[in-house]
Amino acid sequence: MVGHAVSGRTQLKEYCLRRLGFPVLEINVDDDQIEDLIDDAIQYFNERHYNGIERTFLKHKITPEEKAILEGTNSAGITTTTASSITTAQPAGIG
Repeated sequence: MVGHAVSGRTQLKEYCLRRLGFPVLEINVDDDQIEDLIDDAIQYFNERHYNGIERTFLKHKITPEEKAILEGTNSAGITTTTASSITTAQPAGIG
């Protein structure tokens, strides 16, 4: 879309049809189908590109201390929650 300023739904529909070959080719789709596809494209964009960001994965080596926290075996006052119970670990000497 470089060089094409699309400022509304109608212009977007016209642009899409031109990119498909209209008016040289006959594009056999109903206006409702075009509207549905525009809605789908906007939803797809919002789900995956909200705020104009790219999905990025970062690596992080989990330390033994972090592993203990994640497993709920750390005794540093961390509260762990499971589906059946809630437990609170207290630091040594408290309680």
